[in-house]
Amino acid sequence: MEDTINRFEDYAYQILNAKGTQVNITLPHSMGEIKLPLAIRRALMLIMKEAVTNAAKHSEAKKVDVNITFDKNKKLLKFKMVDNGKGFDLNNMKSGNGLINMRRRTKEMKGKITIKSSPGKGMSLLLQLPV
Repeated sequence: MEDTINRFEDYAYQILNAKGTQVNITLPHSMGEIKLPLAIRRALMLIMKEAVTNAAKHSEAKKVDVNITFDKNKKLLKFKMVDNGKGFDLNNMKSGNGLINMRRRTKEMKGKITIKSSPGKGMSLLLQLPV
């Protein structure tokens, strides 16, 4: 799992810094304790990359915060991303393949994804994955 997170971290810095976006990533100290099958790690990586790509392409954010946590007792991995971009109206948007794929992958992993946004208020995404 640690390898997956390191690759994501490299990707996020590369994509967002190229847009002039400040990136803050907070990672758990216990990444080595998380053991996930390859298919789950792959789906998780694709969701995280899609979130970063969407922020880079659409948000016009100056700052993106990513927080990955692992609750050992609840056996729950959380990926939270918040940006200070232009936001969007969740009720009046075209749902592109990216959001559809993120939701589908989350469902396949028996997880939960919550996206909150409104015009002018940025966006927050919370992925909760039982591990």
